[in-house]
Parts: sequence; structure tokens; C-alpha cells
Amino acid sequence: MRVLVVLVGVWAAHCGVAQQAGQLPNAPSVVAGRLGEISGTVTDTDGAAVPGATVTLSGGVATAPITAVTDGEGYFSFNGLGPGKFTVDVVAKGFAGASVAGVLTAGQDDTLADVELRAGEVMEVSALTQYQLAEIDVKAEETQHVLGVLPNFFMTYDWHAPPLSTRQKYELAWKSVIDPAGNVLNAATAGVYQAFDILPGYNQGAEGYFKRLGAVEADGAVGLYVGSAVLPALLHQDPRYFYMGKNRGTVKQRAWYAVKSAVICRSDKGKNEFNWSGVIGDLASGAASNLYYPAGSTSGATLTIEGGLLSVAGDAVSNLAQEFVVRWFTPHAPKPSP
Repeated sequence: MRVLVVLVGVWAAHCGVAQQAGQLPNAPSVVAGRLGEISGTVTDTDGAAVPGATVTLSGGVATAPITAVTDGEGYFSFNGLGPGKFTVDVVAKGFAGASVAGVLTAGQDDTLADVELRAGEVMEVSALTQYQLAEIDVKAEETQHVLGVLPNFFMTYDWHAPPLSTRQKYELAWKSVIDPAGNVLNAATAGVYQAFDILPGYNQGAEGYFKRLGAVEADGAVGLYVGSAVLPALLHQDPRYFYMGKNRGTVKQRAWYAVKSAVICRSDKGKNEFNWSGVIGDLASGAASNLYYPAGSTSGATLTIEGGLLSVAGDAVSNLAQEFVVRWFTPHAPKPSP
């Protein structure tokens, strides 16, 4: 039973407790409000319309890339779109390509500035910086609650999500720590500890309960801050779990990816590397507990290592749940990126 309780606590901390042209059949559902539209005009450097240009829309606003062709006035439009990030790529014979990136909110009609095509060079126009695109992801992740209650902020369904800045990593950690539902779960966990006399040195009664509650809160906060903010910022690692989904692998491949993600993470440069942040964060939580657990409840380095390994195993279980279960119990969870 104690192992089960610890695993539940570890999972909770890891997840953020301790996170088309026309009316198209493949347009995603909209959480709130009507469907949106993206439109614009393609011109050359002299401001003349470019008819017959091929315009491709991709990103989270639709489940698959959509293509349109500009009319005689260089105009194009995509209707029936859901909210999310998008990219509009334009190509035309005799011109270099151009690209415009942005974000569409629920029910928004977004008229782009003229997309200007030049000859002899590739032009990329981004409506948002990398930091702004990451901020969109962060705000979306802060709304993710399993069963509409439990925070699940360190989870992204965008496989190509831009890296988080240091401030954004700390923001996710802080929002996870102060989330009301997370603290309610910590209070319940402390009650289980009390009922089964886990950490007996704290004794029973109200004083013993609040000491256990403080220990549970401290365990989660230390592991969360060290493993999801401090070390990821210093080591330039992304603390989130990147959802793989059935479009990128078989059930077996997804399961293996989820398990190994407990020890392998994505760097801010997009490369896979050993998850020093998560593993050391798990060990740090166990080490810190030696400072406030009652006498006789700790055994120094041995308990720290055992607790750290148990936490890593808990991370693997959590990742499996994220990959196969959690999304279906998260209201309005974003559609996985293509």
C-alpha cells in the first residue's frame, strides 16, 4: 500500500501536482464559439496581385494541411477552422516562396497582411517570435486538467512545440505548486499517510497530520522545482512530456517511447539526451526529505537512492498513462499535432 501511495504521489508531482478551404470535413472541433477563418492577398514587390499562387495552410487549426489557389485578385481564404497555431506557405511560378506564422483563437477571422513574393530569394515572415509561440503553448498547458480537476501542465500535444524559456519553465512549476486541486490531493495523501501510520515519528492527532501534510507538500515542491525548473533551465532541457500519438508509432513503439522518456528527454535544441533534470530532481526530493522526516523514517543515502529509483519508475508509469489514457480524460485537450 505504501508503494501505491508513493507512486500516486510521484505521478501527481510529475504531472504538475507536486500538467481548409470552405466548410471542411477535417476541420477540428472548436471548444467555444464559432469556427474561424484565415484569409489574405498575395502580391509581388510592386503590390500587384499574384493570381494562381498555391497557398498551403498547416498547423493546429486543422487536422491536415489544406491547399488553396489565389483568384484573379490574389485573394485566398480558409474557412471552418479551429483555434491553434498555423503556418501559411505560399509558392508561385517565377517567385521565391514565403511563409507566415500566427495563431487563431476560437471563432476569430484573421486577415493577414499582404503576403509579398520576391524573385531570387526565399522570404520567411513570422508573425510571432519563438518565445511568443512557446507562450501560447504554456497558456494552453496551464488549462489542462485531468477530469477537469487535476493539473497536467507539463504535457504537450504539439510534437513540434518550441522550447520553453527559463521564465516559462519556472512559471509552469509555480502554477503547478499553487494549483488548488493539487493541494487538495496532497491533503488527501497526507490523510492516507495518517491512516496507515506512514512516517510514525510524526505520531497521530492534528499535529501529526499537519506534519505529514507539510512533508508531502515539501516532497512535491522540491522535486517539481528542481526537476522541472531549476535544472531544466541550467541544463537547457525541456521538462515536458511530448505526446507521441498513434500517427507517429505503433502501440509497442509508443509504450517504449513513454518508458524511456523517464530517463531520456528533449533538449532545448530539439535533441534527445539523458534526462539529468528529471532523474536528479527525483533524487533531490528524496535527499531533501532527510532534513524534515522524523527520526527513524530515513536511512541516509540508501533511502535517497531507493526513493529516487522508485520515482523514476513512477515517471515511467506516469508517461504510459499520458500516452494512452490521460488525454481521453482531459476536457478540451488539444488535438495532437500532425
